[in-house]
Amino acid sequence: MVVFLMGLESTIPPELGRSSKLKTFHVANNSLVGKLPENLCYFEKLSSNISRFEIANNQFSGRIPSGVSSWTNVVVFDASNNLLNGSIPQEITSLPKLTTLLLDQNQFNGPLPSDIVSWKSLVILNLSQNKLSGQIPDAIGKLPVLGLLDLSENEFSGKIPSQLPRLTNLNLSSNHLTGTVPGEFQNQVFATSFLANSGLCADTPILNIALCNSGIQSGNKGSSWSIGLIIGLVVAAIFLAFVASFLIIKAFKKRKEGLDNSWKLISFQRLSFDETSIVSSMTEQNIIGSGGYGMVYRVDVDGLGYVAVKKIWNNKKLDDKLRSSFCAEVKILSNIRHNNIVRLLCCISNDDSMLLVYEYLEKRSLDKWLRTKRINVEELLDKDVMEASYLDEMCTVFKLGVMCTATLPSSRPSMKEVTQILLSFAEPLAYGQNKVGHNYDADPLLKNSKSDTRLDVDDM
Repeated sequence: MVVFLMGLESTIPPELGRSSKLKTFHVANNSLVGKLPENLCYFEKLSSNISRFEIANNQFSGRIPSGVSSWTNVVVFDASNNLLNGSIPQEITSLPKLTTLLLDQNQFNGPLPSDIVSWKSLVILNLSQNKLSGQIPDAIGKLPVLGLLDLSENEFSGKIPSQLPRLTNLNLSSNHLTGTVPGEFQNQVFATSFLANSGLCADTPILNIALCNSGIQSGNKGSSWSIGLIIGLVVAAIFLAFVASFLIIKAFKKRKEGLDNSWKLISFQRLSFDETSIVSSMTEQNIIGSGGYGMVYRVDVDGLGYVAVKKIWNNKKLDDKLRSSFCAEVKILSNIRHNNIVRLLCCISNDDSMLLVYEYLEKRSLDKWLRTKRINVEELLDKDVMEASYLDEMCTVFKLGVMCTATLPSSRPSMKEVTQILLSFAEPLAYGQNKVGHNYDADPLLKNSKSDTRLDVDDM
């Protein structure tokens, strides 16, 4: 018979111990309280039949009944995570078929039984997280098939038995053990098996405990070495920070000196700024255009508002061609004075770049002005030379000039036509004669000969 009790609160019914056919007793993961019933151990037929006794994760208290020695066929005894206390009875070591003994996470105290009567089949022994003390019995080293031994988080002291079975899982951490870890356990597999035992040592650092060849002082030396390493790293970091700060300051000063010394300014007007204020403001955010030789920047200067800076540059040192072009532009523009031409304020140069600083006209694009503004031809004539009696002739000549500068050669009048048009104004007109009817009047010429589309100066 198998008993599985789930969702129980209270105690184990005493009637369960009267069933002679009970083989598996499983009441784990409940909220059962109280002591283990004594009658579970004293019915002869029950004691010989039960093979699994599992009461883990409850709140049982008290001692393990000494009568468990009568469970000659029990294979699994799991009483972990309860409130059991007292010492582990000698009788529990006499179970010949026991393979798994789990008594971890209880309140057992005192030493382990020094004499193990019969644990010839024991494979798993977990007594961790109790209050067990004393030395680890040498008898544990004689268990032939033991594979897992967990005695961690107890109060065991003394040396580790010199002979232990060929364990695959060993945990003796968080105790008060002393001496040297046996050689067969000084490898990576057991790297965490001996932690938190201040008196233990090993011949290898793999176990993360003190080294035996350094004696008791090895821990102190290790600590001193760690402190020295930390101090050294801090000093090195401070030194590197100092060197980096020095280099940054030096580079900044050098750059500042470079700005002050390498750039040369030639002014053509009275200026309220210097080369440093121009060069330092030539950033990507201030770019307003680009040309064949470089970028154009809009720079805000004190006392003048915005200026336009045209940068002529090359990836290498300026060659003779670029330098000649620059000098020619500067020479011409610096001498021009006209209301429709922006003023050249100054030029700035060094070995790699040349800058032209112009007066900046906000939203004053000649191209946009010509294409968007609808004007009369008369408005384009110079007021100083314009005469009312010759207004028609002057407008015709202006339009003829527009024709002669057409983009397509086929749209331009021939020299013969131009000559005849100009000569027509030199001939006296008869009374009542219409200028527009002349054979070579400019008005018919303001048509594209190829497309027969009139060229209107208002669209220029």
